[in-house]
Amino acid sequence: MQGVGGALLDGIRDRATAAGERAIVLLGHAGFYPRFGYVPAIPVGIIASDRSWGESFMALALGGRPLPAGSFRYAGPFGA
Repeated sequence: MQGVGGALLDGIRDRATAAGERAIVLLGHAGFYPRFGYVPAIPVGIIASDRSWGESFMALALGGRPLPAGSFRYAGPFGA
């Protein structure tokens, strides 16, 4: 049985994959998201706009493609 959080993550992943996105990047609890395939983003080359995010800054590769590398900045409305 899957909880609501897992169902939401599955839906987001499926929509992002269908839209041709290469990855999903998020800030979240490092004890929760890895069970859904998320990995710390900074060690794989995705540079956070705020280094204090540390291991809470995570990414998930989509469609069997490697994670893109480079600087990451959230959209303006998110203020980060």
